[in-house]
Amino acid sequence: MDRNPALVRSLNRLIATLSDTIAQYDAAAEHAHSYGAYAEYARDIAMRRAIVRQLGATVTDLGGAPRRGGTVRGWIKTRFIHLYGIGVGNELFALRLFEHEERQLISCIEALVVNDDVPVALRHELAEVVGQLDEELTRLEWFHRGASEGTSIAC
Repeated sequence: MDRNPALVRSLNRLIATLSDTIAQYDAAAEHAHSYGAYAEYARDIAMRRAIVRQLGATVTDLGGAPRRGGTVRGWIKTRFIHLYGIGVGNELFALRLFEHEERQLISCIEALVVNDDVPVALRHELAEVVGQLDEELTRLEWFHRGASEGTSIAC
């Protein structure tokens, strides 16, 4: 792919945001009250790490250096998840946070998918990422409903 500094910056912002969510899911998994919730968070972490690797390779192909790590804002949210830590309230808080973050992330990626300056192959790759994250959002909403109604997140 051709060198495109603006695209590299956009992809690195996505990498940073995904890195933030990996740390947040990891914090939530640490405080999970059921194996089902823990397993769900672990699956989400693995999916996000794969996406980060994929985007990092794309950034390298574009002649850039993939970003390592997240943002200060993400670090603060992760600390808050740890502090909020124990109790059913944490599951509800984490689920609300994840739903919000997921919607924002999907929106940002969709903006790249429709951008004519983004190479077609990358647009297809990003559309697949949107599909994965959209499936995750549906699961989060389902878990949130269950947790709000007092049912366990256990599988």
